This record gives sequence, C-alpha cells and structure tokens, in this order.
Amino acid sequence: MLGQTEIVLLVLVVLVVAVFFIWRSRQHVRTAKKTGKIRGDYAVEDVLMKSGEKEAPAKTEPTLAPEPEDKPAAVAAADAAPSDIPPVYDVIEEEEERKRAAEEAARANAEEVDAAPAAVGSEWPAVDTALEWVLDISAPEKTTFKMGGLDSLRRELRALNLKLPLFVWTRSAEDGLYYESDRLQKSADHIVVAVVLANRAAQLDELTASSVLQVLETVATQYDINVRLSQEIPEAVAAAKTLRQFIRYYDNRLELEVVPLDPSVDFTLDAVAKLAAASGFEQNRGGFEYRASAESLSPEIMLSLTAAETRGLRLSLDLPLVHEARGDFATFLRLANHFCGHLHAALSDCNGKPIGTAEAMYIEEAARERMRAMKKAGVVAGSERARLLFSSAS
Repeated sequence: MLGQTEIVLLVLVVLVVAVFFIWRSRQHVRTAKKTGKIRGDYAVEDVLMKSGEKEAPAKTEPTLAPEPEDKPAAVAAADAAPSDIPPVYDVIEEEEERKRAAEEAARANAEEVDAAPAAVGSEWPAVDTALEWVLDISAPEKTTFKMGGLDSLRRELRALNLKLPLFVWTRSAEDGLYYESDRLQKSADHIVVAVVLANRAAQLDELTASSVLQVLETVATQYDINVRLSQEIPEAVAAAKTLRQFIRYYDNRLELEVVPLDPSVDFTLDAVAKLAAASGFEQNRGGFEYRASAESLSPEIMLSLTAAETRGLRLSLDLPLVHEARGDFATFLRLANHFCGHLHAALSDCNGKPIGTAEAMYIEEAARERMRAMKKAGVVAGSERARLLFSSAS
C-alpha cells in the first residue's frame, strides 16, 4: 500500500505531464495558424487579394430567372432610369424589322399587280357619235401627255359632277392602242372625251357642254393645240333634245301585281324582304331591284309595294334593258310565279284584272312588238346603246 506522501507525488507528476501536453498542443495550433496549414473562422489570404483589394469579393450563387411578376417599385424605377449604354442592338433590330416589313409590302404589291388582269387596248376608242358628244386633243409631234397631266385632267372632269356618263380614252404613246384613262399607266399622245348626250336622268345643255370644253381647252393651251369637236355646242344640245324625246317614247315597262288570294290577309314586310333576298333582289329605298348582270347600270326588274300597307307587290320589267338572248322575259315570269307560290297569291294587271296563261302571252307579245319597233329606230333592247340611253346613273 502506498503511503499518503507517495500518492501526492504521483498526482503531481500526472498533472505536470498533462499541463505539458496541453501546452505542447497549443503551441502546435499557434504554429499551424501562422503557416496556414489549417482553416478556421478567420480571414485567409486570397489569391485575388494580391491585386490590391483589401477585402475578398462577395460570393455570388447562380440563379434562374424568376417567373414574370409585377416588379417592385424600386426595381421598376431602376429599369426606367436612363442608361449610359446606347441601345445599339435595339436600333439595329428596329431597322431590320422596318426593312422586312418594306420587303413584305413590296412582295404583296407585286403579287397584286401580277394577279390583276392586264389592260387590253383597242385600235379605236369605244365612242358612239350618235349618242355621245366627242371632244379630242392630239399632242404635238415628238411630245406626249404625261401621267401627271392625265391625272389632273381626270380630276378636273370628275369635279364637274355631271349628271350624264362621261368617258375618257387615251392612246398609248408606246403601242398606239386606246385604253380607258385610268388603266393607262404611261404617257399618251391622243385624248378622247365622250359625253352621253341624254339618258333618263338628264340631257346635255349649253352650260354642261361649255364646262367640259373649258377643261379640255386648259390642257390644249399648255401645248398650243386646238380641241376638236364632233359637233358644235348648239348642234350637240339640239341632238340631246331629240335623243331625250326618243328615250321618253320607248321608256316602257311591263308591270304585274302579286295580290293575296285571301283579301283579309296582308303580306308582312319581313316575309317579302326574306323572299326577295333569296330570289336575288337587293333592297333600295323604293323597294327591291334585280340585276341580271353585274355590268348593268340600271336594274332590269323592280319589286315594290303597291301601298303603304303591304296589300300587294308590283313586279316591273324594264323593256329597253331586256336581253332576249339572256332569257329576261322567262326570268321575269319565273320570279312572278315564285312570289305567288310562296306568298299564297295570284297575278293581276295594274287594274286588278286577273292574269292567266292567255293574258300573260298577250302581254308578252305586246312588249316584244314594242322592242321590235325600238330596234327599227336604231336601238336594240339590252344593247350597249340601250344601257347608255336608258340609264339613270351618271
């Protein structure tokens, strides 16, 4: 058994050894810190600090762009602030976009031009001196009427607001053929203006004739040339009066009425309008009109109400515009029967007399006789002449 003294000495030795090892360990830690062989919560020299930076750059983590959201006010204000960097790329992009748009528009225009039917010229202008007053001017030798002058002439003639149809023909300086003025896109050496002497709406008078002549004389003065006339103004006005009498004499219509079979029943405007639209009629202020051709200046068949109340309907066939080869008579009778069948009605004349098969044949023959008389007088029903004379449009 160890004595008390021995035990105390042994404890002291152990304490001394423990203190030595603790001291020795701390010495190693201090040495390691100085040499940089271990890391801890302290600043360590960075290779980037060798450039003279006093602090290490802050570490930045990679991020993904956030989903589109409303920006905070501070961020929006920062985005709106002007930048010192010129938006070179934006300018280039906008310029490229403009170029692309211009190229696309040019291609579209070229396609439209290619798709449009080419204008076809004729050896002579399509004028009829029996129906039209004709004025013309020719450019002096080695000169032409330029496009700008032709456009100005058209504007001046349109500004007259004539009640009569007026046509302008120009001869191309290239191929020597005549074209309607708005179809010729090149210079011309001959201009022909034709004014219809009379139609259903009006007739040529001295004031109208003088206005047209003055427009042509303005152009002629610039080229030191004269305006040629098919007739002097007094003669043209006299011819217009004679032609107007012809129009009034042959201005006839074949009219039939569609009346309800039950006298106590009226047609409804809605039913008439729907049936008319389905039959090819177009509505206008006075009723409905039917054109057999898109080229018709006036409708061949009219449909109107016989009274303020829809007691009956009146179908009217414009005889001077009837084209027999096209079957306008047959179309008129077919439409009349069509309305009768759908509206539960019957046909009658304008005096209320019922029309059967025999009466219809008699009326048709009388109308054809009138048309034959007009043909002998020089105007074939449904022809270009008839369309000009019996038009009510300018």
